[in-house]
Amino acid sequence: MRKTILVTGASGFVGGHLLPYLSGRGYRVVGTDSKTLDVLDANRTTGFLRRLRPWGVVHLAGISHVAAVWEKFPAALRANVLGAYHICDAARRLSRPPRVLIVGSG
Repeated sequence: MRKTILVTGASGFVGGHLLPYLSGRGYRVVGTDSKTLDVLDANRTTGFLRRLRPWGVVHLAGISHVAAVWEKFPAALRANVLGAYHICDAARRLSRPPRVLIVGSG
């Protein structure tokens, strides 16, 4: 059985390169965006990970452009900190917690 990797924020620049890269190396890749998984919703995030049971998570969902962070600071704080927290919390609750990579700003 192939290992499943969840990529949040998959519709962004990095996701567009990462998904084919991982798929080409034999992983089953599930990509989400804010329409398919709102990482600010703790219950939905937990349920999503519980159903998917990924081997790994690459968390790209957030605001990564530094200028945009300062322009939208409260929203960026929620997206970048609370979203990452919900991913990590959901992951740790699984019987086999996945490896989690959180990607930040440049």
